Amino acid sequence: MNKTVINPWQWQDRLGNARAMENPHASPTLFCAGQAALNANGQPIKGKKAEPFGLCFDNQTTIRHYAGHSLKKVVRLSHYQISVEQIFAVYSEVISRLQAASSLLCSTLIEVKTRAFQQSRVETDTIAVK
Repeated sequence: MNKTVINPWQWQDRLGNARAMENPHASPTLFCAGQAALNANGQPIKGKKAEPFGLCFDNQTTIRHYAGHSLKKVVRLSHYQISVEQIFAVYSEVISRLQAASSLLCSTLIEVKTRAFQQSRVETDTIAVK
């Protein structure tokens, strides 16, 4: 996949994301639905602060794997969190995973009032392009 990173500033570099990505060629695109911190049986997992967030990423990874995509191919990542403060407390895990995959993507953090799975405080969704 060819992609052009569009970063008119430098401040976003410390956040581990890009302001925009452009893909000038038509490529297979995977739109991955929101993934909560659910185990393989679909049961919500609370755990320590970083554990549910990590499980959301793991669930996204499983879906991308089945579709033949990797984290490096993700161009958009959205976080839906009950508390913005809680996500910033574990955001270093996001940065670590992105850096380990040499992934640079566009990202949005949204604080929500509630979620479909009341026990889960976080959900992520992604768009990946081959």
